Amino acid sequence: MTKIGIDQSFKNTAYCLFENDVLIDFGVIKTVGKSKDGLETDYADRISRITEEIVGIINKNKVEEVSFEGLSMAKNSTTARPLGGLYFHMIIEIRKLCIPISIIPPKSVKAFAVKGTAKKIDMIAALPEDIYEKFSKKGYKKTTGLADLADAYFIGKFRRTKWN
Repeated sequence: MTKIGIDQSFKNTAYCLFENDVLIDFGVIKTVGKSKDGLETDYADRISRITEEIVGIINKNKVEEVSFEGLSMAKNSTTARPLGGLYFHMIIEIRKLCIPISIIPPKSVKAFAVKGTAKKIDMIAALPEDIYEKFSKKGYKKTTGLADLADAYFIGKFRRTKWN
């Protein structure tokens, strides 16, 4: 069975694909708020692009189950509302595919990965060494998607480990 863990964000939406609990593919979808020429990229365009890419990955890999990290309700930032838009747009589009979706609370993902509370660096440190090496070999660093990949990895692992 092919499953995907997704850590959605506007800067680096990360995904990890698993086949029978083995990581088979991963990546980061990057979008920027301003282009190189300084023009604003609106949230609707970014939401559409991220969602289209994720749905394409799901279709291409015949994904049978999707796991998301839930929204952090404690967050009070300028991107919190647009992030909610991204989150629900992705869920609506994936539901059209009739694929089961699991929503994992952020605190549960962190507690699962490190057996307590965690910051981004803690999530990276909790990765199995071989998985960390795979992410690093592709050039991902803490600021370029590595932390997001770590979250996506544990989101995908949490679903299978806890409820299968």
